[in-house]
Amino acid sequence: LVRAQGISAGSQRLTRAVYLAQSAAETWKAAGEIPGAGGDPDSEGYAVEIEEGDGEADVTVTWNGETVYTIEGVRRVG
Repeated sequence: LVRAQGISAGSQRLTRAVYLAQSAAETWKAAGEIPGAGGDPDSEGYAVEIEEGDGEADVTVTWNGETVYTIEGVRRVG
């Protein structure tokens, strides 16, 4: 039972991180804005960081300082 709870919590973290990364990537692609600038954690401990370079960006989501999900090579629209 304890193991199942740990797996469930990990799955919930990954699902939330994927959502946050995709949302940030779409905002950056469409408007060039970096959502949540500064990478400060939200109330749940998640932080989104966008590293720009050569017309692309890498989006990384961390939870309490631990990398949970990364999208690499996001390109701007247009």
